[in-house]
Amino acid sequence: MTDLEEEVFIQYIIDIDERGFASKLSNVEDMANYILELQRAKKIRKL
Repeated sequence: MTDLEEEVFIQYIIDIDERGFASKLSNVEDMANYILELQRAKKIRKL
């Protein structure tokens, strides 16, 4: 992840917590995997 993506990811987790929702590990993992998938897609399109 880039530094910006990591900051957004951390803010996403904080926002969930501040809204009173439990940040389940599976949800956090899903979001991280989604970001990583987007990175791969961007790299493929640049070819």
